[in-house]
Amino acid sequence: MIVYLAASLKDMGQRARNKHIATMIENKYQGGISKPNVYLPQDYMVLKSDATQDDRANVYHDNMNMIRRADLMIAILDDKDSGVIYEMGGRGMLGQPMMALYTNPVPNINVMLTMGCVAVCNGIREFEIWMANPKTKPYTGRTE
Repeated sequence: MIVYLAASLKDMGQRARNKHIATMIENKYQGGISKPNVYLPQDYMVLKSDATQDDRANVYHDNMNMIRRADLMIAILDDKDSGVIYEMGGRGMLGQPMMALYTNPVPNINVMLTMGCVAVCNGIREFEIWMANPKTKPYTGRTE
C-alpha cells in the first residue's frame, strides 16, 4: 500500500513534523493488507531556488504520477500550503481516496477540503484513533 503524504516542506520544522507523521503512519496505520509505504515528496524532490525548467517539470510530473499511483493521500493542512491544496485538488479530480489532517485542532475547516475526503482528523489524537481503525469519517464540525 502506498500512502502519499502531502505536506508543506518550506522549513526544517515542517520537514521534521512530516517525518514524524510518516513514521506514525508506517507504524500505526491498520488499513491495508501490507504495511504502508509512505511516499514523502521531501525525501525525493526538493528543488533549489535556481532550479531549471526541466528540473521543475520533472518534480511536477513525478509528484503527479505518485499522486495517481498512491492508494491513499493524507494531507497535512496545518500550514494552508498552496502546493498541498493543489495536490488535493488533483487527487480529488481523480476520485481517489484522501484524508485531511490538522495536527493542531482548528475551529472551522473549509468545506471544499472536507467534502473531498474520506476522513478528516482535527488533531493528532483523532488521527491516531483513525489509523487504528481507518474507516470513513466525515467531518461534522463547523465550516469556513
